[in-house]
Amino acid sequence: MSLCQLLLAVGLGIGYTATAMLEDARVERVLFIEKLLPVIRWHEDGLIPFGERLTGDPRAQFVEGDFFRMADSTDGLDPSHAGQQFHAILLDIDHTSDFHLSAWHAAFYQHNGLRRFANNLCPRGIFALWSNQLPDYDFLTRLRS
Repeated sequence: MSLCQLLLAVGLGIGYTATAMLEDARVERVLFIEKLLPVIRWHEDGLIPFGERLTGDPRAQFVEGDFFRMADSTDGLDPSHAGQQFHAILLDIDHTSDFHLSAWHAAFYQHNGLRRFANNLCPRGIFALWSNQLPDYDFLTRLRS
């Protein structure tokens, strides 16, 4: 089983990361969680440069959902497969681990939130967090713990 077999991307946006994920032949399935249904629709309607390419790829599945609520749930991140674990999870929502789009997101970045979230990763799975700042060493310490 390759490390890239099952991926999760959170925060669809314009689709640059999503497109790059699907360019890797090892990827068998990618679940895209997007909170805003209009963003998903933009892709489905071909209004975004990569939209038709992403929605036309049978490996791609789009889910409208609030990642932070899903990550805090015991059901997991894949609504169609409770408890599904992912080889890689790429999170692109908040600006940094301490500069959030919503104050409610803060709990995710703390020890308990990260501990619950870790159950969504396969052993040796990868968690990547987009940030527009340099690494936050306090957050990296929490991740390592």
